[in-house]
Amino acid sequence: MGSAAIAGQLGAGLAIVMMQKNKQKRANMIPALIPALFGISEPVMYGLTFPRIKPFFMGCLGGAIGGGFAAIVGLCAKGTGASMIPGMLLYLQGGMIEYIIVLLLSVGVAFAGTWMIMKKNPEAV
Repeated sequence: MGSAAIAGQLGAGLAIVMMQKNKQKRANMIPALIPALFGISEPVMYGLTFPRIKPFFMGCLGGAIGGGFAAIVGLCAKGTGASMIPGMLLYLQGGMIEYIIVLLLSVGVAFAGTWMIMKKNPEAV
């Protein structure tokens, strides 16, 4: 479930952006989040989470938990290639609610984990 992995990185990146105190840096970080909504995780991953290592792992954890939930409920798409918001089209004939829960779970776990870890060391943001 690639969407869960991308959503996890999005959640971790969102936490980093929200914790950033410098307005100029925060304004430069926000554009990295937008492509993740459409299934492109590289800007948020290489620009925000991976350079700080711990948020990257929290994004991976969020994706793993979301993907695990998808496996538990037996979520499967009717096709391949699309993920995140465009990926919702693959679940029009069933599974849309589960798909949305997977995304929210992935984003939420990664966001909360990143927030807790980065709160201990705010200079790393």
